[in-house]
Amino acid sequence: MKSKIIQITKVETEPEIDPYHAQTGGETYTELYIDPERGIVQLHQEMDDNATPIDEWNGLVIASKISGHPNRSQALWVLEEDAHLIERVVNGYSTEWDGHNWIGKLNHDAESALEELIQDLENCDPEEVGLYSCDDWFDSCTPKMLGISWFTTDDEIKEIATKLEADAYEEGAILYGSVSDYLIKLRDDLQENIE
Repeated sequence: MKSKIIQITKVETEPEIDPYHAQTGGETYTELYIDPERGIVQLHQEMDDNATPIDEWNGLVIASKISGHPNRSQALWVLEEDAHLIERVVNGYSTEWDGHNWIGKLNHDAESALEELIQDLENCDPEEVGLYSCDDWFDSCTPKMLGISWFTTDDEIKEIATKLEADAYEEGAILYGSVSDYLIKLRDDLQENIE
């Protein structure tokens, strides 16, 4: 059997805010996506939106949830090292007409290879970033420590927010909620206390 050319087109493993659950700090999950027809493999962030694309529903693409958020460089290494497993998944894939839709199916060997690939990805170290609300991340900081006073302008706050977001990321944190809005509220609270 002739093998398809397989391309790894995306590897995104850092958690993001799930917009459907942002108020509760809900985060995305990592999904392994394989399109056997096009020979495309991706790891990307997916959200719990209670929707399943039709190609996924009919098995024309394979989408599997990965536990946790594997370290990006390790996950890429696994995808490259486990190319033989991906090839088994793609080669064990077939489609058939069920009278209404084209349905994708995996043979037993392809299912075993997929399970092994998922296990290898789940064995990666976790991504070293986490999601934090501004309230939690800046909890022990005074406005002065953050560079905020009662006369700080909105433009200055935007610059400060950009720096604070970058600093937090360097420390392994992705902040959710608007840092600018958080800082503006701090400034406004300071202004109210002066009056």
